[in-house]
Amino acid sequence: MFDDVEEFGSVVALLNVDRSGLIDALNDHPLVHHGLVPGEDQMALVQRFADYYEESGLIVSGEAPPLRSCCANGEYCWREANPTDVGGSLSLPWVGPDYRPGGVLILGINFNDAYGIAEAFALAHWELRNFARGRKRMTYDSPGYRGSDFAYRSTRSAGLLIDVLDGVDVTDRERSEELVAVLNRVVRLQTIKCSPENDALSKPTGGMWENCPPMLLADEFAIARPRFIVAFGGDVRWALERLPGFSPEPAQEERLHCGVFAVGGTSAGVFMLDHPRSRYWPASHASLVTHLQR
Repeated sequence: MFDDVEEFGSVVALLNVDRSGLIDALNDHPLVHHGLVPGEDQMALVQRFADYYEESGLIVSGEAPPLRSCCANGEYCWREANPTDVGGSLSLPWVGPDYRPGGVLILGINFNDAYGIAEAFALAHWELRNFARGRKRMTYDSPGYRGSDFAYRSTRSAGLLIDVLDGVDVTDRERSEELVAVLNRVVRLQTIKCSPENDALSKPTGGMWENCPPMLLADEFAIARPRFIVAFGGDVRWALERLPGFSPEPAQEERLHCGVFAVGGTSAGVFMLDHPRSRYWPASHASLVTHLQR
């Protein structure tokens, strides 16, 4: 959907230049509003993720190459994909400027035909501007793209857990303008890092589901150290429930699954909902409201 930004393709720029260089690199992405000023805490956490991905071989010699070629599982995971699709590169996760350890983490499936190391930041900044304008469906200025409800609906669900953290009454935020503050307080991860080019919303292959979550997710949770994880999609639930450290808990509400994940000596509450593009998301979200208001 979006072109990678060559100027931000080097993690050397992220790790070894001063903060002003990082800001310039982020601002080079066409979807990022110029004048971005990341906070010190925000960038420190982003750099921890970058260090981890470099240690994992997903960043090589300071570059983020196609995952099909650099990931240890690349050949196996991509064997079912289009042979002419070279595979997208890794994206650093969105870390909101107001996120702190003990916050809320949003977990999606993967990007839809989008990749590149700045992509998560670019999408989030486009969404922040359009939330402020009262928009719910995100088109990202992509010609012919009908738009996505993921950002609006997933952030709306995350807002419920922000209220729990703040010790205030749980309130469902229907107005998109109210979601700006929420998106600024979350980390947003993708369960699958690859984004195959196909006609099924970049649907991951079976190998990707088999290998990617156990390879990375537990470590990513340990880096972010969330208090709550809100996850979307039945396949994501399938992946989470098979990770060591996950313990299911009864939810008592329809279309809501709950659990606890052991993270770096602490634990995170996990809430698993239907995917925002599903017709069942409204019922799933309503169940989360009921569960948290009890």
